[in-house]
Amino acid sequence: APPLVLAAARAIGRSPQRLLPLWRQHRRNAGAPDTAVAGGSRPLVPSPATRVARIPADVLTDLRRLRDSALPGVNMFAVQTCALHEAFAAAGLDVDPTVTVPFDVRRYLPDGHDTLASFSAGLDFTLDGDDGPRRLQAEMTAAARMARPVANLVAGTVKTRAAMRSGRHAEPLLPDRPRLRLLHSSIGTVPRNPWAFSDPGRARILVASDPAGPCGVTVTSATVTGALWLTAEFHDTVFDAGKIAAALASVPEQIRKLLG
Repeated sequence: APPLVLAAARAIGRSPQRLLPLWRQHRRNAGAPDTAVAGGSRPLVPSPATRVARIPADVLTDLRRLRDSALPGVNMFAVQTCALHEAFAAAGLDVDPTVTVPFDVRRYLPDGHDTLASFSAGLDFTLDGDDGPRRLQAEMTAAARMARPVANLVAGTVKTRAAMRSGRHAEPLLPDRPRLRLLHSSIGTVPRNPWAFSDPGRARILVASDPAGPCGVTVTSATVTGALWLTAEFHDTVFDAGKIAAALASVPEQIRKLLG
């Protein structure tokens, strides 16, 4: 059977008690206010650009100590996601309060099953200005527990196939007042095997990806030799590249503010 069928059967078919929280989540999502800015739109002229920032290992270690003291039990990913959101806003960009976080759906496959390609689902979370990292951590944990990534991937696959059968092809449109939509993904520590860098001080991980949409900024974080690399992909005709770079560079400062 296809991996998605296996994951759905194992996560939901064998645990039907997950259906009620999934339905409640669907109702909350359907009733959420639209965060789009009113106005016209125009066709997008693609202009992919990349900006990169590095958080040194000693700085990252210090930030983890602050997290352990201020927000014990909260994952650094949740802290970094909220810090990125704050950083883009502080750089003068209009930022949507909703962020997208990819979840690895392979965790829901039966033992002994895997995929050769990516098998993930992007879930949306609305950040709370007062209790950002703690609330985001709680909502991500709840989403994983109710198998929301599987349900989201099933729904997305059905919609995509229906659109393909109908022959519809939506042209990406750029709002006249673009609002930055953050997608933050972490690939963890790289490499996962004992590679040796000839110069560990220059070791780096740069991730190639695409913006999730005309107003999307995709930030991928990766740790190598103890340092954290942030790679942002976006359209530089939509968002000023200098502001994106400045925002990435300010992430450690924003983390300290969140933990202060």
